[in-house]
Amino acid sequence: MSASRNLLIFSLVVFVFLLPVWRPWTGLSPQVRGLQSGVGTKSYFLIILESETSIVTFRSYDNNLKSVWDKISKELSKQWGVSLISMNQENNTITFEVGSAVTSTQLRNMLPNGEILEIKSGKSERLTERIIKILERRLDPYGLLGERIRWAGDNLILIETSREIKPELLTARGRLEIFVDEDLAATPADILGFGKTSHEGSVGLIPVYFTSDGRKNFNSFVIGRRYSYIFFFLDRPHDGIVIFDPEDLTDLEEFFFDNESGFFVENTSKVAIRVQAFPSPKDWMSDNLADYLVSHFGEKVRVILLGSKEEFSDEFLMRIPSSYRIEFLERRNGETSDEWLRRALGFLIGVPVSSSLAENGVAEGSGINLPVPAGMSKAVDLRHILLNPLPAVVHVSSIGTVEEEKVLTPNKYFFACFAPIALFSLVVLFLSRSLRLTSIFFIFNFCMLIISLGLFSLLGMRLTPESLIAGVIIVSLSITCSLQILFEMLGGFRLAEGVQIGWRKEKALAPVYLWALIISLALIVVSLSGFRFLLPFSISCLLWLIILSTFGLPVLASMIERATTLKKEKT
Repeated sequence: MSASRNLLIFSLVVFVFLLPVWRPWTGLSPQVRGLQSGVGTKSYFLIILESETSIVTFRSYDNNLKSVWDKISKELSKQWGVSLISMNQENNTITFEVGSAVTSTQLRNMLPNGEILEIKSGKSERLTERIIKILERRLDPYGLLGERIRWAGDNLILIETSREIKPELLTARGRLEIFVDEDLAATPADILGFGKTSHEGSVGLIPVYFTSDGRKNFNSFVIGRRYSYIFFFLDRPHDGIVIFDPEDLTDLEEFFFDNESGFFVENTSKVAIRVQAFPSPKDWMSDNLADYLVSHFGEKVRVILLGSKEEFSDEFLMRIPSSYRIEFLERRNGETSDEWLRRALGFLIGVPVSSSLAENGVAEGSGINLPVPAGMSKAVDLRHILLNPLPAVVHVSSIGTVEEEKVLTPNKYFFACFAPIALFSLVVLFLSRSLRLTSIFFIFNFCMLIISLGLFSLLGMRLTPESLIAGVIIVSLSITCSLQILFEMLGGFRLAEGVQIGWRKEKALAPVYLWALIISLALIVVSLSGFRFLLPFSISCLLWLIILSTFGLPVLASMIERATTLKKEKT
């Protein structure tokens, strides 16, 4: 490729990356518009999450502990995340972790022959690390949004983010259940995976695929039930009791409460939703409800109150046994009574069983669609939740906002990277005594700065302290490569009149290419070694190195060669 064509392509690349940074179509403005401030630069949210786990020690009456553990894992995984801690053949005991606060009453009917020796609150760093990785995949799957998620001791997780995050992305466990009328037809153990999100009109669709056994199980419930309904639930509170004030739900349209059964009933299908509920005013609790809470602890471990803590009287709250976990589910702004109740029940949607499904069931290799009426955006978020289920119950402990006095604006970022270029241009001028070479050095590195800013803008990266360091490193690499080529070629020019400048150019470029390759490999290794906050910088730096090696440095070398040749001819 000729030098003139290299120069033309390099100029075009610079122009392309200039556009997303300055955005001339947005109107006249002296500021850099294509870069946004992020975490640690202006203001950001601090979210503290707390996970809830139990460590259970179980003594088996069966000596085959591996077989016993397989049964325990299969049964408990239908309700919670579960992981093995240890097996002791001498005492015939198994110690395992359950991703929720559980009681012996809950576990007794789910475990094989044996006895529960101990249940204690768990504080597992290993489980917390699993939760952090899952949250990273939910919130920032490509590592380009500047989210910082880290362990904060015990079962606490700290999230630093510059954007408001939907609560369900943080706390939804991702446990999908499918009912046919009131029959539980599929649990997470029956589900193989979820397909790519699509849409029909304004309704998002998530394909749900079953395991071989799961498909047979689901078909056994759906075949022959033409006039039944399929109901989808996300994190149905099977271990909780929903308490609501009837005055808050007077305008329900999709549900009504059946006092006799203690369940809400879906209006269209007249099918009861299998979540225990009680009506009660917020300022006092009936003896009937108080007795129910006392007698059913163990079977139920949490009380879900529809409303904020301030709405319930102290007398009401004091009558809830201290062994229960109390959860307040506040009504969101603009939320209808039906939407509020759906969140409390974990109810997603109900759809009629189609004639083909009732006749043939789900065919091998196919699945059923989970409709999401809220549209594609909601469907994509729900799919992220379902693909990355949490192994433990997680709830928001606190949310705060941090304001910083010093703000890293795009202009400050630009001038922080521009300063080294200006400084080293003066150094080049002093050493070479040539305005022509100094101008070439300055223009080339300024163009590489524009390319790096353009990459940041195109990748949607936010300006953070880490990105400022990344920008300075990129500029420093550009300056170092430029100086290497400049002094190598100038040295060749000064050695003798017969030196071939072209050979000096190739000699100057060779170590720079090797250096770029080593840096690229180092960035890949570091990014894949758990330093996720470096991933955005690594991606932008790798792309930048490709542009630098392919177009930038050959153009610089050709410009220096031309300048030194002209100087030699004049002398």
